[in-house]
Amino acid sequence: MGISASQGKLLFMTARISNNEFQQQSIAFSKQRMADRASLVNERYNEALNATKYQILTGFNGVVANYEDLTYNMLTSYNSVSSGRQYIVKDNKGKILVPNEIAKAFKNNNGDFNKFLEALGYTQSDVNVNNADETEEAIHNAWDKYLVSVGESIDNIGDLNSHILNIEWMKGYPAYKTAMATSLVNGNTATESLYKDNKGYYTERATVSAFTIAKEDGTTEVVAGYQTQEQIEEKSDKFQKLDNVTYNPETKKYSYGGKEYPVLYVNPKNQAINETKNDYLMFKSGTTYLSDDGIKYDVNARTYALNYEGTTKSQRELYDYACAITEAKANGGTNLTHDPAMVNYYRNIYNEMLSCGYTTLTGEVEENSGNVSETNFKDSQWFVNQLKSGKLTIAYFSTVSKSFVGTTIDDDEAIVEKEDKSKIAQAEQEYNTQMDKIEHDEKMFDMELNKLEAEHQALTTELESINKVIQNNIKESFKTFGNA
Repeated sequence: MGISASQGKLLFMTARISNNEFQQQSIAFSKQRMADRASLVNERYNEALNATKYQILTGFNGVVANYEDLTYNMLTSYNSVSSGRQYIVKDNKGKILVPNEIAKAFKNNNGDFNKFLEALGYTQSDVNVNNADETEEAIHNAWDKYLVSVGESIDNIGDLNSHILNIEWMKGYPAYKTAMATSLVNGNTATESLYKDNKGYYTERATVSAFTIAKEDGTTEVVAGYQTQEQIEEKSDKFQKLDNVTYNPETKKYSYGGKEYPVLYVNPKNQAINETKNDYLMFKSGTTYLSDDGIKYDVNARTYALNYEGTTKSQRELYDYACAITEAKANGGTNLTHDPAMVNYYRNIYNEMLSCGYTTLTGEVEENSGNVSETNFKDSQWFVNQLKSGKLTIAYFSTVSKSFVGTTIDDDEAIVEKEDKSKIAQAEQEYNTQMDKIEHDEKMFDMELNKLEAEHQALTTELESINKVIQNNIKESFKTFGNA
């Protein structure tokens, strides 16, 4: 082999050895990065082993407690929490966060709880409209309770304080009928309210009672008499004595007209004695009625709008309930659902929306509920992150204070932080997959390194052989030129 050829091959072999060494170095760097990757995978896996999640107690299966991941829907839905508490969620401005459906029902019917309920498919009405007497009594009792709560006694006299005789529902507003009457007794004209039931108009007679009076000789005497409405309201010890009625303390009966009665009544207008409490009026002509006691009444029925006059939450609730059952009767019934628990659930939300304001996920009410995405309400991670960052807070309704009381996910007894087995299992699967891949890559790198190492040794041996050939050629050349 000539010197030139040997020199060419020498350069070629040197380049191959250099390339071989470069590839070995690259693989060594790759193995180092792979070691770093294995360390990172291991670190992530160890972190996952400590992963926890927040869950809420939803009930018991025998003695085994059941928990569900803490989401907005799970926390705030009706009767979803085992403790029975009702929870709400507020933003950092104190506004209650509600689904768009509830927000729309509130916005479209602001100030009318019954309409709010109706939009959600519920009603306060619990009357059986098929039973006329039962329904009528329930309606009268409901309105009487409301009137008394606002200081409008059903027994007061006057246009605005008349006893409700007949409830109506006209053009979406509650209205009521009253009857005022003017009577003529001994030449004196008086105006008063009348009562009415299924028998007709009537006035109430006073109850005859027994009173003990002191006599001039120092002894006492039991007499029959009665108190006027004013005396009763003033809790006075004064009374009107009846000379034609006596009381027997031994038999505890009243004597009148030669007969004994366990109970007697008297008309304060003319002191006429009767056995019945109600004095029903008999129709004569036009607006003229005649009582059993012979008193003539000129009856004038009137209709008034029944507006809310209260100032407290309890007064408003009495008014709303009376409106609900009145409307149900006026409409011949209702297709809405009556569920006292659900009504109370929505009432608590409604009152909080009234007092604190409200918001939705989008920040405003969307008229088309179907276009509103509320997937975050089902997302536990989103909900917990919002609570942890202080963007949202939670509260529960206290039956003691009758209001919502603030709490936290770390302090509330119904919420627990538990090992996230699902996340741990997922991390373990990912860890095994990554480590298997790293192990496979490492084997491939080792095989490639072994191949390169063998090639490097062969190239080195061949390079040494070429160097010897070149040296020998140089020696031979020197000899040849020296002899010449």
